[in-house]
Amino acid sequence: MYDNDVYLIFAKSNAILEKSECSFLEFAEVLREAQDLGSDYFVAIAKLLKVGLRKAYVLAKIDRHFGHAGYSRERLRKIGWTKLSLLASAGAVDNIPELLKFAEACTAHELKLRLAGQE
Repeated sequence: MYDNDVYLIFAKSNAILEKSECSFLEFAEVLREAQDLGSDYFVAIAKLLKVGLRKAYVLAKIDRHFGHAGYSRERLRKIGWTKLSLLASAGAVDNIPELLKFAEACTAHELKLRLAGQE
């Protein structure tokens, strides 16, 4: 089963690369799956996708927090990876639906201030 998982992740990565347009959410999902298999696979997939490791870890964290949380992928895509990374870094926050709504209408800087309790 483990070898099959590795094969599927590499196949997904190649499929993403073949698309003319792809969402950061697709990258996030495959990076999180690779991270679950181990750091060697994670690094290999990040290189294959031509994503730096720092951004790769952020994208995996975004998928871990929002990938299966029931939010529309289109909504998350519109919010963007920068704001989602701020929300994911905030940890388990009780008011995520409210914060997502705020994130849709503000800048990343404003969201950062709100999360820090300065707004």
